[in-house]
Amino acid sequence: MSKSWFARIALFTAALLFMSSQIYAQGGGGGGQRGMGPRGFSPEERVKQLKDTLSLSDEQTAKVKTIFEHQQQEMMAAREKAGDDREAMRSAMTEIRTKSDKAILEILTEKQKAKYTKMLEEQRQRMQQRMGGGPPGGGQQ
Repeated sequence: MSKSWFARIALFTAALLFMSSQIYAQGGGGGGQRGMGPRGFSPEERVKQLKDTLSLSDEQTAKVKTIFEHQQQEMMAAREKAGDDREAMRSAMTEIRTKSDKAILEILTEKQKAKYTKMLEEQRQRMQQRMGGGPPGGGQQ
């Protein structure tokens, strides 16, 4: 076989690997990856989860969806702005989530607020355990 043939195969393989990495990096390939938000869920999936968990009314559901969509846009902008500065990104994400959580709490009933606050605390505890900051012995299960 000639060197030209090997060069073509090498070029084709490199191009294929490059395209694969670009598709993966952009969240493509699976179709459902577009629009992913924090914790890996799209705003629509997050709204559905809260609607089911908190028994949201249609009006509350629409407001929560708007909050999550806005949060996603802000987080994307914060990621771009922070670049490689992980501390700046972490700080911005925390601020955005806190603002979104406060906006959601404003539209909930007292019973829903209690349940939502408990959900947030459980999420925070799970995150701390994953990051190695949980209580000794792994906490409660």
